[in-house]
Amino acid sequence: IQTNLLSCDCKMRAFRKWLKNRKGRCNVKYDKFCKSPTGRTHETLLDYKITWLDCNSEVFKQICALTGCFITLMTIVILSLLKYFWRDIKYRHMVRRARQRNGYNIIKDNDEDMEIYDAFVSYHSEKRIWVNQVMTPELCNGELDFTLIHDDNIIPGQESYFSGIMTHMDRSHHIIFLVTRGWMKEGWNEFVRRTEAYGEKQCLPKMERR
Repeated sequence: IQTNLLSCDCKMRAFRKWLKNRKGRCNVKYDKFCKSPTGRTHETLLDYKITWLDCNSEVFKQICALTGCFITLMTIVILSLLKYFWRDIKYRHMVRRARQRNGYNIIKDNDEDMEIYDAFVSYHSEKRIWVNQVMTPELCNGELDFTLIHDDNIIPGQESYFSGIMTHMDRSHHIIFLVTRGWMKEGWNEFVRRTEAYGEKQCLPKMERR
């Protein structure tokens, strides 16, 4: 030990620890200076600083690789969930903004016999449960009093069913189309074309998730 330079590397950690803790139990003669890969150093073996990264580079690389894989996996999962629930998130955001809008007044009409609605809702009967249990409560439950008229609430009278629908659309400030496969198959998408004439109205199509 006295004539050979010891390496300043992680392999000497146990020997360095033993030298620091021997407390004079035996006299060990060794070259106090150590060598590095580039040659002899000017630091002693006991004072040479060895970092955790120097001794655990492989472990550090594995931790970085695992962390990168985990972050990538979580990013993919989060983006997939956002893509799947994006329409629901956007819908709830629109409802929340509508509820927080300042200056909202309950719609009134001078003709007491002509009720005016906030929105006319057109949908296929297959989505009646979702409209009644999800969409309508989201719009109507809260501080703002939304008034909705659904196309299946129209009772045929002197005018035809389709004329009644157009009449209620005229009396609504907004038109909401719940676009589903069944709605398209039955030709209800013709209402989108016909409502192009209502330039002052806002048509809000709600698409069915694939």
